[in-house]
Amino acid sequence: MKNVNQLYLNQIKIKNTNWSKTYFDDKRKNKIRSMSRKFFLKLLKRNTDKNYHTDNALLIAFRYGNRGHQLTALEIYREHTEKGHLEYLAGQCRFYLLKCIIQDDAKIWECL
Repeated sequence: MKNVNQLYLNQIKIKNTNWSKTYFDDKRKNKIRSMSRKFFLKLLKRNTDKNYHTDNALLIAFRYGNRGHQLTALEIYREHTEKGHLEYLAGQCRFYLLKCIIQDDAKIWECL
């Protein structure tokens, strides 16, 4: 995973500036972390039904991931929203990011 992430981040030259600080402040992060698991899984299912897969990756990163996971998810989300589509390498990075964070949690994988 590290190689894919590094390749992806090098390609897009990660911009860890005000965008990431303002988009997901501590209040939003705490809200994501404090919601019940049942509600969180329903939210993931609802997002999957609407094809909001990158949003799910962002939510999972902020709930279960470390700072590096969160920054990677934010950068994927930023690029996806700016371009209006997800490029192949970003999609692969998103997949391996989720695989690294949630590993073998079957309940979450069922929701994706």
